[in-house]
Amino acid sequence: MSTTTISNLTCEYQTNPLGIDVLQPRLSWQMQSDQRNAYQTAYQIFVAPSEAALESGQDLLWDSGKVETD
Repeated sequence: MSTTTISNLTCEYQTNPLGIDVLQPRLSWQMQSDQRNAYQTAYQIFVAPSEAALESGQDLLWDSGKVETD
């Protein structure tokens, strides 16, 4: 079974930023996989006030919905 992980998450080119003053901030990440030629076909981003809220799926502040990628 292959393993895929996401790392180096950034918002406006910063890790764990505070006080971003941008209406549509740029989010980015890197994907690693032990499967050869693995690539991203879609993503979905959730924003929550805490890790516990994110894990429970409660009190989500924003959900991008599934976004297909090129």
